[in-house]
Amino acid sequence: MSNCASARARRFRRGSAGLEFAIVGGLFFVMLLAAVDLGRYYLTLHSIRTFAAEASRHGTVVMTGAGTQTLSGADLVAAVGRAGILGGAPGVTLTRTQTGAGSGTSIRVQVSVDHPFTWVINVFGVGTTRFRESTDITFQW
Repeated sequence: MSNCASARARRFRRGSAGLEFAIVGGLFFVMLLAAVDLGRYYLTLHSIRTFAAEASRHGTVVMTGAGTQTLSGADLVAAVGRAGILGGAPGVTLTRTQTGAGSGTSIRVQVSVDHPFTWVINVFGVGTTRFRESTDITFQW
């Protein structure tokens, strides 16, 4: 009687490891991809903030001359020399305005970055996110 009961128990256990892996493994891989996606999110956010800071530095230090000067898109990315995650960057704009001369000079540098971010695996249910970062620097002497 004992052999019959153990044979029946073995028969019902067949495939249980595969079933357990399907349940736990699926959840594990979704969580792993969500963690990678969250890392991409923060990398993109940091890259955009860094690019805005570098672009405002470029407008303050490198660009010279009176009047209003504007750089946008690939021209701004090439001028700053730091494309990073932005690529061609159609949503970036740098505007530098200088008024006056000598001791009454006023310079205003405005940078705006607008970049989309698409989640690879939409676990969090937010869809496409747009990053918008802007800086506005004004100084006089």
